[in-house]
Amino acid sequence: MDKIGYCNICGADVNQWGFCGNDIETKFRITGNGKRVGLCPHCQSYDRGRWVYFVLKNFTTLFERGGGVILHFAPERQIEKYLRGIEKCSYYTADIEKGVADYEIDMTKMPFEDDTFDYIIANHVLEHIEDERSAISELKRCVKKSGKIMLSFPVTMDVKTFENPDLKSKEDKIYYYGQEDHVRLYGKDFKERLESYGLKIEVYRPEELLSPKLVEELKLIRNDSVLICSNE
Repeated sequence: MDKIGYCNICGADVNQWGFCGNDIETKFRITGNGKRVGLCPHCQSYDRGRWVYFVLKNFTTLFERGGGVILHFAPERQIEKYLRGIEKCSYYTADIEKGVADYEIDMTKMPFEDDTFDYIIANHVLEHIEDERSAISELKRCVKKSGKIMLSFPVTMDVKTFENPDLKSKEDKIYYYGQEDHVRLYGKDFKERLESYGLKIEVYRPEELLSPKLVEELKLIRNDSVLICSNE
């Protein structure tokens, strides 16, 4: 079988991408949601993880100069492998679940001093946190003034950010948010919403930065969004 693409994380040529995601029905169109072709058959990376890695590699100085002190929430294991190997880098993982990371941490109450980290990475985490304001406040407090915060989450461009505390059932949360343990669905106002907390944000999308050919070769989600944020 001929090569059809390659994985930018593990570097392997790909003859056939695998399936990832779940076949579900949702009220809104959600970027990167549902069952799709996008799994690397070699390292098991997802499409969204490959875009995160691409942005880290090409639009930050993390790999080039050494990352300094990095905190990585709910780490993508394929990316964690490479970040742990960076010279001149102190790398730590975090998760609210016990025993799966270096630190067991609630993002809304972090046990770190001010201005601790050069990079904080939190992909597909904010949509799980009810107290968004406290989470953003803690991220801003713990990152250095010159530091960066990387964020990503599922997005719909159909409506503004949608959240309804009355949604309790698994079925309703899947239908409206795309996943049973999400508490909101970020919408087309996501940048302005997060900027209202005092963040300066750059948004990176494959369709705006790469050729259609490269998007297909890396099997990325065309309109996926990764945010690089800094304190204003």
